[in-house]
Amino acid sequence: MKKKIILTILSCLSLLFVQTPQAKAIAPPSLPVFFFGNATIFGHPAPVGAQISAEINGTQVASTQLAIAGKYFIEIPNGSANIGKTVSFKINGIAKSNNQRQCANVATTPLINFNLIIEADPTPAPNPPSGGGGGGGAILTPSPSPNPSSQPLTSAQQKVDANKDDKIDALDFNALMVHWGEEGEKISADFNADNKVDILDFNMLMINWAF
Repeated sequence: MKKKIILTILSCLSLLFVQTPQAKAIAPPSLPVFFFGNATIFGHPAPVGAQISAEINGTQVASTQLAIAGKYFIEIPNGSANIGKTVSFKINGIAKSNNQRQCANVATTPLINFNLIIEADPTPAPNPPSGGGGGGGAILTPSPSPNPSSQPLTSAQQKVDANKDDKIDALDFNALMVHWGEEGEKISADFNADNKVDILDFNMLMINWAF
């Protein structure tokens, strides 16, 4: 009797083993790549609500609206599959050849600083009058205006000036990446002073970024 019970149990176990499907291998999710920077239209910051879209091979892969005038941040999904592919950006549907950038290796460069610029098409200069007279044919061209003097940082910008060089630039972003995820007091990249370096500090840097 005992032998019969054991054989019955073994038979049931063998059926379970045969009928149980093998677990399928699940591939790890593909990491996205992030683009961020300035967005300007005809020399002025793109307004809040302006539409930023990204295309790869003519297909739109991402879009976002500006929450801050002149600053954009967009996530391109499936970054691993798009390494080396050209991303074309549009501002409010306007495409320009200068607003194209290749996707880098998402494992080493997940964040790409890239400014989007829409400029007016240049107006062709009129031809100078032909023939003599008029005291010569010199054409006057306007001299370039001098660069404006640098302005002191605002109190908000001073908070994100990690290296205290009176500029908000890639060095401050580098400090943010070096200390990313750290917790503790008096960390140079803890811009909002909450004793941790995270996305809130990144947002503060982007708001006050001066390229």
